[in-house]
Amino acid sequence: MTTRFVDADASGVDGSESAPWATGLCSAKPGTAPPASALGTISLHVSDSDYEAYKTLAARTSRPVAQLIREAMSRWLGEHPLDAPSLRDVRPVDLGPMLQPFDRSELADEMYPR
Repeated sequence: MTTRFVDADASGVDGSESAPWATGLCSAKPGTAPPASALGTISLHVSDSDYEAYKTLAARTSRPVAQLIREAMSRWLGEHPLDAPSLRDVRPVDLGPMLQPFDRSELADEMYPR
């Protein structure tokens, strides 16, 4: 599998800087990018098929690939908040003595059905 280098910057669909969201003149409204000066840079290596899919979607929606990637990243972060509780913060609960002994193979059988 070959990978494509995608720079999630403020470029237009064709890589030009002529898109309005690339000029830094538009406000950060839904469906638009924040000004380029307010953006950090993340560089990704993606498969050719993913890259082509994003290029196709970008052309179909008249938006740059970088904007689509920013929206996907924002959506993912919204679904996985950083302040969500961690299992490490959950205190163990004593449920009393074991009802019957078990061995590790029985536990593995429950976890990984054959």
